[in-house]
This record gives sequence, structure tokens and C-alpha cells, in this order.
Amino acid sequence: MEESSGMVETILEVPECLASGSENYDINILNPSGCYIFKTTGFDNGGYPNFTGWGGIDYLCAYTLKFGTPVDGKVTVKQERFEFQEESNLGDCPDSILIRDVDDIDEKATNSDGDDRDGRNMVVTYCGTIDEDKTRDFSQSELSIDLFADQTVNGNGAEIHICID
Repeated sequence: MEESSGMVETILEVPECLASGSENYDINILNPSGCYIFKTTGFDNGGYPNFTGWGGIDYLCAYTLKFGTPVDGKVTVKQERFEFQEESNLGDCPDSILIRDVDDIDEKATNSDGDDRDGRNMVVTYCGTIDEDKTRDFSQSELSIDLFADQTVNGNGAEIHICID
């Protein structure tokens, strides 16, 4: 644990993404308070894996952080060492991180986020690199983080901080 802005940060034990298909993982955080650090499989250690199954499809590792009760908080995707495969010429993200159940309006005064690749409500998606930390509010009993990757290039992945008010 480390101190940051007066809040204790706890590194979450995130199950390893096996990259062989679709996997769903629940991470229970009982009596949540303070900040939690979520790192994708292989972050700062070779990066997330490429898909190892058949065909040209992607894998999905879906993580659901369960708080047991509705909480108010902030989720921040850290810009430092964030790396996924770049957006394709068609504008899609072969490898990406997607976060559900968040306020998809950027906290900045401009209320715009050119790095967000998802047009849906309460969802943000990032690939390639991002130009700064990305912070969103949430007010839920769960927070979903999905990792997608194909069989081609991989990257370092993402570090995500979740702070409960």
C-alpha cells in the first residue's frame, strides 16, 4: 500500500487474463473505502497477451468490481505507460480497454475527450495511447472493466485507479 493525496491505495489482485476466449472475473471489494489500483495482465511485465485461439477473432476478459452496495467514486485511467494497439485505418480498436457504468462526460471544462472511442452512454473505450489521465465519476454497486485483444500486436496495457468517496 502507498499513500497518495491522503488516501491509502490498495493494489487489487486481478486474475490473469488467459487470452484463449471470453473470460468473466468478479473482484469483490467488501467495505470499500480509499483507492484501489487495477492493472491489466502483464502491465509493465511484457504487456497483455495476444489472442491464442482459432480464427481472426478477439478475446475478451471482463472484470466486474463488486462493492456490495452502491458507492460514489472516481475511476482514473493513468496516461503513464498506457499502451494498446493503435486504432486501425477503419477507426476501430483491435485492442482496447472499455469501462462501463461511468459518467462518460470528461471532468474537464471542455466536456470533450478525443481519446474516447465509444459513443455509447456510460461507457468509455481507449486504445493506442492517451494524452493525459482520464477521470470519470461513477455511482454504482459495480464497475466493469473489459480488456479486448486480437492476434496481432500487443502493448503494455493499462493501470486504472478506483477511488471511493
